[in-house]
Amino acid sequence: MHAGESRAVANGGRPDGAVAPGAGGLAPASPWSRIPWPLVLLFAVLATRAAALCTSFFSGDEATYSALASRILSGALPYASAVDHKPVGIELTYAAIYALVGRNHLLAVRLVMFGAVWLTGLVLSRLGQRIRGDCSGRFAGLAYVIATTWGLPGALQSANTELFLNLPLCLAAAHVAPTTFDEHGRERLRLFLAGVLTAVAALYKYQSALAGCAWALAVWLADGSVRARIGRLAWLAAGFAVIAVSYVGYFALSGAWDAFAFWGWGFNFFYMAAIPGDLVMWNAVRFTLQAAAFWLPLLLLVRVPSGPAARLALPWVGVMLLSVTTGGRFFAHYYLMALPPVCLLAFTGRRTMAGWRWPLALGLGALLTVACITLSFTWYRLKPNLQAYDQSYRAVAAFVDQRSGADDRIFVWGNSPEIYYYADRVMGTRFPFCNYHTGKIWGTPSDDLDATGTEAFVVPRAWTELLGDLDATPPRFIIDGGAGELDRYRGHPIDRYPELASFVHRRYRLVGEPAGVPVFELQQ
Repeated sequence: MHAGESRAVANGGRPDGAVAPGAGGLAPASPWSRIPWPLVLLFAVLATRAAALCTSFFSGDEATYSALASRILSGALPYASAVDHKPVGIELTYAAIYALVGRNHLLAVRLVMFGAVWLTGLVLSRLGQRIRGDCSGRFAGLAYVIATTWGLPGALQSANTELFLNLPLCLAAAHVAPTTFDEHGRERLRLFLAGVLTAVAALYKYQSALAGCAWALAVWLADGSVRARIGRLAWLAAGFAVIAVSYVGYFALSGAWDAFAFWGWGFNFFYMAAIPGDLVMWNAVRFTLQAAAFWLPLLLLVRVPSGPAARLALPWVGVMLLSVTTGGRFFAHYYLMALPPVCLLAFTGRRTMAGWRWPLALGLGALLTVACITLSFTWYRLKPNLQAYDQSYRAVAAFVDQRSGADDRIFVWGNSPEIYYYADRVMGTRFPFCNYHTGKIWGTPSDDLDATGTEAFVVPRAWTELLGDLDATPPRFIIDGGAGELDRYRGHPIDRYPELASFVHRRYRLVGEPAGVPVFELQQ
């Protein structure tokens, strides 16, 4: 403990200079302290996310990760023979769960996601209590658990990357909070672990590594000499480097470096540049306003803080909002990365529990929670196109399942990886979707239902790899989601692409059209 901290505690204050509610920096026992807080958070998770226990897919992302996970479990290497342009953290999480409970158990994935949200809430509760100095700071964790569902269920109820990466980021924040520094040898380990945890979060989404900039600022602004601060930064960077070097080194040693460099890194720059500048601005305005509207109960409680909250939460929320801008999509679930520090800012200020703002925020929050729970249970009825697609996926999957064995592989042309899930079949190629081949890039006009001119965004390498996979190990069935007009693929049937059409008509025969979707079987 630094001398300044010792004097502050001796005077009944907090090390950050704020007046503590009680001697030693923690308030005397209050009614809040007797609440079994982990159970409160668990109830909040189950109440707000119960629809996920009985709903199939909230978004196509879940189906994509599931298809990639099943192929990885069959021996495929990420990027080399299981392609997506995101980091591998989320698909490996799905794969690890499937390895334990069996392939294509989405419910198990969602239960693990429940656990991640719950644990994140616990960490935030502890961090909020420590920063505020009394048990009311624990509401930061409760607010996080509930507010992760404030929005449209398609984006916020799915087991997506942000809800997993927020846990290691919050753990990292707890390790770099200024009050954790001491002179007993634990400081270096905590900072090293903070770096490790930040790198783990980056395995789910590269942009989350920007949180390291917030940690570095918090470390630099904490007490200590310049030499001590530089040493702390070095340990923080060392922890991050261990994971980063191991990650890159794995692909280099496994022989998948070229695939990783292209799909896992280089393609992302093409993806970010594919969206027009005017659409970026429009997305920034409308989605940020949408997030602000849903988070209004929290924003009403935010105060400009001082001490630990200022050194930690302010730069944290700043870099996370910056990370949302990368790529220009501004999808609703991206904003979840900024939610933990927003919750801290809302519940660690000194006047958040008094005045008119608190009852107004509580009332709005309750209404939002009820509305979002209702939305999540009625999502398919409110989105009839999703329900129609889901029925088609199930019909095609049942058709394939009746005519093939569990070890047979299939290929779905289009963007309907849900068929792999419902049929319980492994992908017959490395691609869970065909946007790379058609130029239908997410978040751009080329992904609209009747988009034209998508050829400008076709990735030639994707065609080389797809045709190579099909020729080397022809799948038992090929499903033409374009001809079946599934998920915005109207106008993109297999016959539009000569090389693929030639291969299919030469090696396969049409055996049925369940739900209007052509299914071709390999000719023996």
